[in-house]
Amino acid sequence: MQQLTQSVRRVRAAFLAAAALAAALPAAAMRVVQASPQGEVATVNQVLLRFDADAVAAGDPRAAAPFELRCNGQPVAGSARWLDARRWAFDLARPLAAGQRCVLTQAAGWQPAGGALQGATRFEFATGAPAVLEALPWPGGSIEEDQHFLLSLNGAVDEASVERHAHCEAEGLGERLAVRVLRGAERERVLRALRRDRAEAAGPSLLLACQRPFAPGARVRLVWGRGIAAAADGALRVRQEQRFQWTVRPRLLAEFNCERENARAACLPLAPLRLSFNAPVPRALALGVRLVPLGGGAPRTPRLDDDAPVVSSLRFDAPLPENARFQITLPAGVVDEAGRPLANASAFPLEVATGALPPLARFAAAPFAVVEAAARPAEPALLPMTLRHVQADLVGSGGSGGALRTLHLGPATPDATLLQWIARLQRDHDDAWRTRAQPLLA
Repeated sequence: MQQLTQSVRRVRAAFLAAAALAAALPAAAMRVVQASPQGEVATVNQVLLRFDADAVAAGDPRAAAPFELRCNGQPVAGSARWLDARRWAFDLARPLAAGQRCVLTQAAGWQPAGGALQGATRFEFATGAPAVLEALPWPGGSIEEDQHFLLSLNGAVDEASVERHAHCEAEGLGERLAVRVLRGAERERVLRALRRDRAEAAGPSLLLACQRPFAPGARVRLVWGRGIAAAADGALRVRQEQRFQWTVRPRLLAEFNCERENARAACLPLAPLRLSFNAPVPRALALGVRLVPLGGGAPRTPRLDDDAPVVSSLRFDAPLPENARFQITLPAGVVDEAGRPLANASAFPLEVATGALPPLARFAAAPFAVVEAAARPAEPALLPMTLRHVQADLVGSGGSGGALRTLHLGPATPDATLLQWIARLQRDHDDAWRTRAQPLLA
């Protein structure tokens, strides 16, 4: 019994000595060896920390978050998780907006398992100045002379800095054009006209106008310049400019065209006369155009291709009289759908003319001829042909000279000869006679 008591005393003494030694030794220390992001970054979706030793039991989903994230003094929504025993991640509910200064600090009361956290416990980063995510109208397209530009941003911006550091550049001008930020009722009115009255539903936006209208047909650039600042922190400024380019649409012009045998000839009476606009005009104005015969007669009204409220072209259908002269007249005050006046209105009334019908000689069933057998045996078989302005050159029975000959292709005709004639008929069929004047069977 005495020996057992002495053994218990020795074990108790050893335990107390070990406890005293453990208390005297420093606890195991660990550090954060990686914190991301840091400095100034454009887009932040996740914050990541890595420790140099195991900070929690691996795979423990109940382990507490070691750090807290605040941006511009406010907590940030998101979800925290341990990737493993040494790595911790905080996934943001949505990407951080521009103009945010964020601080990551150790959570109150948190300590790593089996040790103490030493070294840096505060990490900072910022999301930089606002950038343009989208520009409307789409860059590369066509714009009006007094175009407004709607910019979608990734954060709130200091509007005064935009007016100081953004500008427009126009082809042919050696100076920068200042921009103006549209605000209040003026902004709402323009957005309604652009059908963008809910422009800010998806995030911050800015409506800009350049201080001077652009010249028609010029190339234009909008520059989001260096120095533009975030609304929440004026020290966060744009470091790299963004450029967006468009082309101003040309002046509203009307153009007449028709089919001709050659560039110097009058219009063919068998094809329609067309008037086109390089920008859509209201349908009612297009219907007011008239084709007035100068030799007398009722004016012709135009035909439109569809029932759209705006149109880009109209036509006066064929057939038209041969060798006739006309005037194309326009209604007063022709403008396009944007209200721009017709730049070449002084060219109207426009005088146009038709020429003679072109010569024509073709089989009625072209490209293949059909011989129509006579109803009576005594009558000859007939080969229908269409002739126009070639009758004087062709001689029938009782004439002299003769430019029209008869060619018989019967069963004895070689296949190669038949194929040559089929190819010639196909080549000279229909529209080819508008430019080819030689008789088919010469």
